[in-house]
Amino acid sequence: MAQQLASGELNLMLHGQKIKGGFVLIHSGKRTTNPSQKNRWLLIKHGDEYADSSWDIGTQELDRSVLSGRLAESAAGRPN
Repeated sequence: MAQQLASGELNLMLHGQKIKGGFVLIHSGKRTTNPSQKNRWLLIKHGDEYADSSWDIGTQELDRSVLSGRLAESAAGRPN
């Protein structure tokens, strides 16, 4: 895992309630000269058996935290 992180790309398998399957975490701040953007990462879903082309992040059952039931925006510290 340390070698993958050092290269800026980490492959992982998630087994959550909302998201399952293979993902890759890619460091997207490598090419920027702006220090505030150096820690940006992008999570991309692999096209595996858990991939669902009809999945819509805007649906009400998907925009809430599994643990708290709060909206994703409020869970991230932003008002509803």
